[in-house]
Amino acid sequence: MTVVGSGTATLVSLDFADPAPATSRGLKLPSFTFVTDTSGPRLNHLILTLPDFDMGHVVVASRVGDQPLPAVFRSGPLAGAGLTTPIRGVTMTTTGGAPMSLTFGERTPEALAAAPDATAPALAAAAVDFTPGGRVSVTPQVLFAVGDTDRQGRVGTAVRANVADNLTLASDVGLAGTADTAWTPLASARLVGQWARAGIETSAVRGAASPTDTSGDIGAGVVSTRDRELARAEVQPLPHLTVVAQASSSRPSARPAAAATVNGSVRVAYEGFSGGQLITARQRERTGSKESVSTSLAWRQKGAGRLAVRYVHQQRSDETVIGDDDQTTRVEVDFPAVTARCAGCLDLRAGLTAGSDTQTGRSMRSRVTGRVGLLNDTALTGETELGFTDDASQLLRVLRLTTDLPVVAATRLLFTYSYRAGLSPAMGQVFEARLLRRLKLGW
Repeated sequence: MTVVGSGTATLVSLDFADPAPATSRGLKLPSFTFVTDTSGPRLNHLILTLPDFDMGHVVVASRVGDQPLPAVFRSGPLAGAGLTTPIRGVTMTTTGGAPMSLTFGERTPEALAAAPDATAPALAAAAVDFTPGGRVSVTPQVLFAVGDTDRQGRVGTAVRANVADNLTLASDVGLAGTADTAWTPLASARLVGQWARAGIETSAVRGAASPTDTSGDIGAGVVSTRDRELARAEVQPLPHLTVVAQASSSRPSARPAAAATVNGSVRVAYEGFSGGQLITARQRERTGSKESVSTSLAWRQKGAGRLAVRYVHQQRSDETVIGDDDQTTRVEVDFPAVTARCAGCLDLRAGLTAGSDTQTGRSMRSRVTGRVGLLNDTALTGETELGFTDDASQLLRVLRLTTDLPVVAATRLLFTYSYRAGLSPAMGQVFEARLLRRLKLGW
């Protein structure tokens, strides 16, 4: 049962684990979440992975339901923010000498709920990867919206080449436009060099201007709408000492003369101590008259789950506003993880953050996450966050507890209680029951 404000909703989730290791090509039963509230019943997170089938020397895998776009579309430098949103549709991928990816779908109900005024055009995307030689890879791509002439599409080709043993060049060129507007060029280039004690990276992106969008769905674009330049250098002048410097600039593609966001940072790390690593960093970001400067000093013990202490000072200012100078200082501590010798019996991690702010005063926040084994293969996992401020406001920020227990053979039942403060709209408590079933199917 879920309580949201004064309304009530019922949520039922059913997840099926994979029938076998990832190499299995058997049928996987669907997973889904069923929600009933004041707006009626609806089905969310429906996922069905179909069996692979052979077409000569090519294996075709397909997936139906709510899913992210394949990485070949959403991870490129010219990809817009809209490609990170999950879609509801079908994806087919192939293996072989020229792997292909084909996707068709539309935005999920959760994405539309986050932007009620947005439109939901269908999206079609296709890409083929060619590797004519051991040093070159060519990937033509096409993405476009179906049934929406105002939504930008993109066609282009990504090329990755190892020009030398220590140098890699990646470029992406293409066109972006709509059915009713002229198509404009867009491009990106990235050069990476790596040597024994040094490394460099430079990149430049020229995006496409965003067309007029009456829906207000700013994040639905499939094309990057910003121009960006970046330069990064890493050098190891002495053993165990590493210095990293980075500078970048970004601005809207539609307004090249607009104020750019300029970011510069320097990071120095020394790993010569027997007990850990000392890191100091300074970062400066400026957009027009607004500026933010951050300085940090951190100590980390060697190994995962060990002690870490960080001191961070941040200053924000605006030259157009007299007396606008906001400063924050905080100390963060990640305590060593507490684990028991018995596997799965105990795993506890905790952290503490204390600081001061010129506007809100002093505050302290603690967080604890862990897993504790109970009786007869039953486990309890949870996380909690407590906050203390000068004005004695909300103490409990986050609380989540999950009980995991077996019911019948190869079936587990999960009960979850969640609470999170400070959300808008306000969310009180969430009770969720989930059934996890493992079936051995396949051929």
